[in-house]
Amino acid sequence: MRAARRDGDLRRGGGFGPAGMSARIDLLRHGETERGGGFRGSLDDALTDRGWQQMREAVDGAGPWDALISSPLQRCA
Repeated sequence: MRAARRDGDLRRGGGFGPAGMSARIDLLRHGETERGGGFRGSLDDALTDRGWQQMREAVDGAGPWDALISSPLQRCA
């Protein structure tokens, strides 16, 4: 995208897509898992009750979203 403008500044518009075009991407990490913190990798730990509460608080008032992409793991369901 930076190559679209010679000066490398997309904030001024005109360098990418129609003028005024923007996208918002929300990233959300799962809440607390049954086996605790740290890197879980592909382990399929479920969320604790606290993890579910963290998820509800994180999305309260957020959205609506045009698309949602998620891992198939329990902690992301």
